[in-house]
Amino acid sequence: MSGRPRILVIDDGALNRSLTARQLARLGFEADLAATAVAALDLLCSRSYAAILVDRHMPGIDGVAFAGLLREREAGGEERTPIVMLTADLPRTGELGPLAREFDAVLVKPVTLAQLAAALPGGAAAAVPLADADPSPAAAREAPIDHRELSRLMGSAEPGLLARVAERFHRAFADQLGALESASAAHDRAGLAAAVHAAKGSAATAAATGLAGLMAQLQALAPDGDWTMIAQGIAAARLELERVRRFAEALSAAAGAAGPQ
Repeated sequence: MSGRPRILVIDDGALNRSLTARQLARLGFEADLAATAVAALDLLCSRSYAAILVDRHMPGIDGVAFAGLLREREAGGEERTPIVMLTADLPRTGELGPLAREFDAVLVKPVTLAQLAAALPGGAAAAVPLADADPSPAAAREAPIDHRELSRLMGSAEPGLLARVAERFHRAFADQLGALESASAAHDRAGLAAAVHAAKGSAATAAATGLAGLMAQLQALAPDGDWTMIAQGIAAARLELERVRRFAEALSAAAGAAGPQ
């Protein structure tokens, strides 16, 4: 049984949960993962946590509503669990006061290891590993994943780790791109908005700058944009994802050439 502090991570994105858990492990924390606020509330019935990380935008009960429910549970008690909001969008000025009553910190994705450490109990004193120098500078300038930024997010430039992250991102984003294509074909604006928000968050989390930019464009088109332009944007994302696949393969080859770390 580990004596390390345990953090609850709530995010409807499987990739986001996985990468956040990797970051927490590097900081010396254990992690329990929940895909919904309902599942998280069930976990909280049986154990307590050093802190909770929760995504702001989720289907059903979102991060803000979850925090309100937890604070109601805790009202009158001696314990107040620290809650950190994770969000892809910077909160508006008028939201900061209300959010501060429920949350102990707000982190805008992508969240670096240093930012995460500083937001968690005792984290400011944690030893955050510095990223090593970029081992592939020749390919970094136009790469579909920002190698240096991904190293900063994960706290390591070890090729094997970054290869695994890139490969996992490619698989997860392929599924998200399928959801975008389905919503576009059905002219389903609500479905498109939900799918593009999730895809944008995943791209930011994995430092896939090109895909993140394309998702931001699609997010602007989702409410009332031309469907032909939307389809073209999704097609461009499909091409960019192929670049990510090749990049992940190159990272994996570099990791193999480097040998055991």
